[in-house]
Amino acid sequence: MKLTHSIINKIDPDRTIRAIGAFAHERFDSNLAKIPNFEFYCINIPHSRTWDEKKAPFPDNYFLSNLGVIQYRDFDYVICENPLAFYEPLKNIAMQANLPMINIWHTNCPSGWTKENWDSQPFDKDINVFITKYNELVWTGQLGKYHVIDHCIDTSVFVTAEMLGKTKENTIFNMVNDFANRGREHGLSLFKHLTEGLPVKLLGDSPGISKAANGVDNLVEEIATSSIFLSSSISSPLSMSILEAASCGLALVLTSCSGNPDYFNEENAFIFSPQRPQDGREYLVNLLQDKDLREEYGKRARAAVEKFTVERFVTKWEQILRAR
Repeated sequence: MKLTHSIINKIDPDRTIRAIGAFAHERFDSNLAKIPNFEFYCINIPHSRTWDEKKAPFPDNYFLSNLGVIQYRDFDYVICENPLAFYEPLKNIAMQANLPMINIWHTNCPSGWTKENWDSQPFDKDINVFITKYNELVWTGQLGKYHVIDHCIDTSVFVTAEMLGKTKENTIFNMVNDFANRGREHGLSLFKHLTEGLPVKLLGDSPGISKAANGVDNLVEEIATSSIFLSSSISSPLSMSILEAASCGLALVLTSCSGNPDYFNEENAFIFSPQRPQDGREYLVNLLQDKDLREEYGKRARAAVEKFTVERFVTKWEQILRAR
């Protein structure tokens, strides 16, 4: 009799889970790599890219792989982190190797996407994991049918300026890669409008706009020594940079759309509608002028993300990976 994975997991609950796929987000994958007894084999497929160690060190349990499909039959899952870009080649491997597919939805859906688009795709036959309830709703047109696992943040890494022994600058911070080409999603024109004439610090690999940080330590220092984080996102499911800024003790000014309200509320952030940009501008000006207010909401932001622990994230992922 051939043992199923669920029976094997009951016999040996600590056995190593092995997955194959293509990564899409270094700092997300750095957290995924913290799952105990987990190995991820990265393969080269169209639209995939190489790991950028400036964004995060390459995890010890991640491997660059050129194994053939036959060898993948001893694996447990195929993981697809960007279904619109990676799905077809990874699904072919899953079908040939008879492996279940996990789709991780932490990207924005295309403009005009509807429930009919979702229903016309084969995704429903797979395991689907979303990073916010908002993301589940905009992709699938419904709530509660699929897995939602919140992002996590390591508050021992993303620390405040005081913890670093540094002094804060009275500046507005944001970090977006490829800001110009992702302007609709992250609200580039809104960001420029809101911050006109105000002190701004931008990070991210965005040619002509900003440069990427030189490693995680430099990133943490650049965030922590700023005072205010502005998210002008129109439709992003949730930017990791918001959690990182909150963990570093920045006061948050966030749009009321996208996935932001899944993580923050008016008790720990200043939230405004993109249809009322004057409110966002007023929040920024008030915070720049009031040090006590900045510091108070910086403390509230850090407290708000302390529940999004790596341990919580890992536990929820283990429940999925060991359910078979």
